[in-house]
Amino acid sequence: DGRYITSIKNETIEPPAGSTDAALTPYHVDRAKLFIKERFEKDDRIDETMICEYIERTRFPLPNAEDHLGTADFPGLLRAADLIGQLGDPQYHRKISALFQEFQETNQAEKMGYKPNLILSSRIINNGMSAYIAKKTIRFLVECDKNIKNANILILGLTFKENCPDIRNTKVLDIIDELEDYGCCIDIYDPWVDISELKRNYNREIISNPFESSKKYDAIIVCVSHNQFLDLKTKDYNSISTANPIVLDIKGIVNEPIWRL
Repeated sequence: DGRYITSIKNETIEPPAGSTDAALTPYHVDRAKLFIKERFEKDDRIDETMICEYIERTRFPLPNAEDHLGTADFPGLLRAADLIGQLGDPQYHRKISALFQEFQETNQAEKMGYKPNLILSSRIINNGMSAYIAKKTIRFLVECDKNIKNANILILGLTFKENCPDIRNTKVLDIIDELEDYGCCIDIYDPWVDISELKRNYNREIISNPFESSKKYDAIIVCVSHNQFLDLKTKDYNSISTANPIVLDIKGIVNEPIWRL
């Protein structure tokens, strides 16, 4: 019914329309403890109360309560391991933008002292980025002596972030709209997208794997760093490109793009 349990007391919330899973971030510790209790409460081999105490110490931002400040015990060690595990993720730098959006959606950025006008300025820049990327693409089409009208452009990745099906806050659709305003023909490939949801909510379609097709593209824009795209080589992009390949890399995963954000 659109409501989610937020605590062991079975309290619930109904996130506003358009919310992402970030709306549940303030409750992730309590929801984790609820899972542990439901899963292990009847298992005599596991002390679910102790596990929940450990999980409690992973709250972020760190509460000021004295029972959360300890560092020389097992719960403190777990918290440190949790932080180190996140910062040690080799893909962490690609997740920063998604983390910013999460903090913005939950108002956590403002609570931590970031000025609202700075956040607003960042949002304005972010919203203008789609037009900027589209104009870059058009410029390269012109420089490579390719027609703008009816130019075939492939969009690789549509979701809000890598390796997830969430398309609710994606800015890639704005890039597509900008390019279509120039008269370009757009194909979208994203192995993570729910095709029926995309059709129902945005009246758009996903093509099958373009690297298994004979169609050639005048430009390719890599918009999301899905695992499926990380191993693509220059020869792969060239194989589906027309003369003078144009590959624009928004996520920093292409070896030799013509342009990188």
